[in-house]
Amino acid sequence: MKRSLLSLILLLAATLSLHAGTRIVPIAGHLPGANGSSWRTDVSLTNNDAGAIAVQLVFHADSGATVSRSVTLPAGTSLLLEDAVRPELFPGTNPTSWSGQLEVRSAGNVSASARTFTTAASGGTYGSAYESYDPAVLSSDGAIGGLMHSTRYRSNVAYANATDATAVVSYNLRAEDGTLLASNLLVIPPHSTVQPGLGRDLARSADDRTILLEWTSTTPLYVIASVLDNRSNDPTNIPSAVSATELFFPVIGRTPGAQSTSWSTSASISSRADAAGEVTFAYRDSGTGQLFTKTVPVGAHGTVQTGDINAFVGAGNGLGSLTVTSTVRVVSTVRLFNTSGDGSTYGSALLAQASAVRSSSVRIKGVRRDDDYRLNIALSTDDRATDGTIRLRDDHGQEVELEPFHLESGKMLQVAMNRGTARVHSGEVEVETHNGVAITAVASTIDNSTGDTSVRESEQENERQHELEIRISPKSTTVGAPVAFSIGDGTGVTAVRWTFGDGSTGTGVTTSHSYVTAGEFDVTAEVTLASGAVVRDREDVHVLGSGGGTTSGPIDFTWSPVAPAPGQQVTFTASRTTDGGSFRWEFPGNVRASGAVATFTFPTAGTFEVELELEHEGATTLHVEHHVTVGNGGNGGDDNGGGDDNGGDDNGGGNTGTVTSVDFNWSPSSPHAGQTVTFTATSDREPPAGSFFKWRMPDDSRPQGKTASFTFSAPGTYKIRVELEHAGTASIERERTVVVQ
Repeated sequence: MKRSLLSLILLLAATLSLHAGTRIVPIAGHLPGANGSSWRTDVSLTNNDAGAIAVQLVFHADSGATVSRSVTLPAGTSLLLEDAVRPELFPGTNPTSWSGQLEVRSAGNVSASARTFTTAASGGTYGSAYESYDPAVLSSDGAIGGLMHSTRYRSNVAYANATDATAVVSYNLRAEDGTLLASNLLVIPPHSTVQPGLGRDLARSADDRTILLEWTSTTPLYVIASVLDNRSNDPTNIPSAVSATELFFPVIGRTPGAQSTSWSTSASISSRADAAGEVTFAYRDSGTGQLFTKTVPVGAHGTVQTGDINAFVGAGNGLGSLTVTSTVRVVSTVRLFNTSGDGSTYGSALLAQASAVRSSSVRIKGVRRDDDYRLNIALSTDDRATDGTIRLRDDHGQEVELEPFHLESGKMLQVAMNRGTARVHSGEVEVETHNGVAITAVASTIDNSTGDTSVRESEQENERQHELEIRISPKSTTVGAPVAFSIGDGTGVTAVRWTFGDGSTGTGVTTSHSYVTAGEFDVTAEVTLASGAVVRDREDVHVLGSGGGTTSGPIDFTWSPVAPAPGQQVTFTASRTTDGGSFRWEFPGNVRASGAVATFTFPTAGTFEVELELEHEGATTLHVEHHVTVGNGGNGGDDNGGGDDNGGDDNGGGNTGTVTSVDFNWSPSSPHAGQTVTFTATSDREPPAGSFFKWRMPDDSRPQGKTASFTFSAPGTYKIRVELEHAGTASIERERTVVVQ
């Protein structure tokens, strides 16, 4: 399946038996710390409705106890609950300290965010923000890079299960070169969070090499890792996310700090593919506008790591934005942090931003600006220049500060909200542009004593960090036959707009469409969620001529044992060559796995569908499905002969002759803005008669022919795609990144 760039978006998962309006804070607690310190959780609540709302706080302690208390929010107000799960705040006899999972329940529209932190005995705080999440919009698989288990750093991974069912998690830990370090299983009880350290599986290393975690679960989970500096005990929280081929970070950099400190940015970029690829870092200095780029190889499931992005790309001190592009799908961990004179670090991780949720009006809730904390707002855009305003509202919804700004295209701007004197404990920032330009905004609250930074984003940005699933049935069809389209189970969706790739459109969580011509068509879905987020994704549908049919494809798989019993682990093995592609499995319950070999345990008897896909970067995705019979003596056979949807695929089948791959080059190879670039398509063999090359340019124009030209109007990184098409077969395509100076 070919995903749109930056499609780090939502998987609408299985129905959960939770209250309407429930949001989950995965980790909360009240615990004593070492050397006179303490560990606690502050929770910010915002009432987005026009009337007062009663909010119930339901705390599921790790001990198994569940307690609750209520607060009331007047219309349009916010409230900071300091030390929100302190035991004496809840009724009954409670222990003096505890940790667990917090549910925020209401009958209305309430936003919630939390900060779990250590309070130092000498004053000041060190911690990280935990945005709450909607449990109806989660994934059953994902990955987290940048973990460490060394003499200097330790890592924990929290698996939060908000459902009524027990979750079984399977995970792999991989080294920077992609080799497998460990595999294990973990059981997560209902309504609980289990947080094992990497010491469960690995011995502590002498260096700070990073580790990639890949996980799958039998139920949707919220998974987040904490990497802690052993010198400062400062945690960096890294949520699991779905992989992408382009990542954007609006504010990174390196500057000297006060009191012998320095501020810098590190990055770990980890591959989710079974094949090697390349990763390109493009850093643009916001002061000079200069672009610095560096391209490096990455191995299969490997990691590219740098402790200082500025130095890595050859840039000096300064602030700017970072775009990471890759030829394979990757996940990222980018951390902004202070380094003190003793070498201890304090900082926060940055999530990759998506153009799909940028807006001319961005709201960020739960921000703080008072005697102990200062507030900065980072803005960026790759659109045209814009003027706008930043409004800071206090806990009562009253505007207490207004800052105008001017933002140049391709630049990053950081605005200090320091002119007002009003104390804001749980306020809101609203950023608006005057000419409709879409921007990205990030709020940073900084402790005045320690310099520790907590980063907050819009609620939309937080919730789209997972994957949206377009379901197509059948995935390969013939001209005139109806195709059914749907978005998961529709949970949390208020509207869907479909574009079927042939000029037709549709609406609704489920719909159908018939194609009048053969070919490969891009199907896109624009989904509006109940939270207000707008997310997008893309899939392909293959339409054959009316005389064609679905044929057995170039991939297949077997499983052992062939007639498994409930609770018995089954090993699935892919067959046929990968040709550099990546195998992706889908098991019942939407459990995902990658690699040529995968395991799964069917919990009950029945007949279950298992799907295997072979993803080639820039080529057609191949599919095969089998039905596995569990618990009744079946023979492991399926009912479709292993039929897939790739009929005319990219390895010499169908009517594409012997062509197996296409590519292209361009001249000049390092173009500048305003310069015309000529692109020339190539293929490993002569294309058959009747086929033709079709291009997709950054302005969405579609020239045809072996050569095509395009003039880039501004510096930046751009995606160019070429397809070799032939009537009645799937197209072969290649997409590459062009860096324009």
